[in-house]
Amino acid sequence: MKIKTQDESVKVTINIGRNNKNKLIEWTITRICDDNQNLIELVAIGKDISELNVIKTQKEEINTLLNAHVEAIDSNIICSITDENGVITYANNKFCEVSKYDLNELVGNTHNIINSGFHSKDFFTNMWKNISNGKVWEGEIKNKTKDGNYYWVETVIIPIKDTNSKINRFLSLRILKTQIKEMEEEILRLLKSHEDMLFMISHEIRRPITSIMGVLNIFNEKEFEDTESKLMLNYLMESIQELDFHSRKMTKYIYEHKKVNKFSSTTTH
Repeated sequence: MKIKTQDESVKVTINIGRNNKNKLIEWTITRICDDNQNLIELVAIGKDISELNVIKTQKEEINTLLNAHVEAIDSNIICSITDENGVITYANNKFCEVSKYDLNELVGNTHNIINSGFHSKDFFTNMWKNISNGKVWEGEIKNKTKDGNYYWVETVIIPIKDTNSKINRFLSLRILKTQIKEMEEEILRLLKSHEDMLFMISHEIRRPITSIMGVLNIFNEKEFEDTESKLMLNYLMESIQELDFHSRKMTKYIYEHKKVNKFSSTTTH
């Protein structure tokens, strides 16, 4: 009676074919013994696993690249995934680090948890309108951390569709730009301060100009016997008119600049 014992597997690389191409062969060796466990014969079955080994190697390389990619994202990009209703289902380490919330506090909540109150309701309504229609949305958002601090992010929201082309998730990628926004806000504050100062100067200059022009107009109506006085009056009149022109020009510039800055600030809300 022949008894089959436990198989043993051995992988061997051999050269096969005219081109001596390397092949990885997996040999399964079976021991055939009699009733007394004496070896009668060995049965070896070989299987070419060269392609499987290549696929395995490629898979390992891809996994290594994916892990490096995920690590790079975790280090630099705030990433989250929500369902179609905006409920967070995934948040990466960077999101937790910046927002100061633990993962279990974020998952199951919407992004309202980090709403700073800075942006208007219309701002988010327009955002949802875009992404619900399958469009990618890009913009700047001011958020609030768990401990009450604020931070700015450059945001991209990408709708993800299922096999039936129905949106079932949203992927959000964000890059911190708090320092840039703080610099921009400081520049705007300085500009406003300069505008206010220029406006005040313009107003203070125009008052005496108006008074002087009134007085000169009175003198201009009078007859002067000497030519020198008349020339002097004309020179003063021309000078004050030129000063009046430039002060009006400065006032108009300040007014237009204020309108532009006001428009720029409202478009980010």
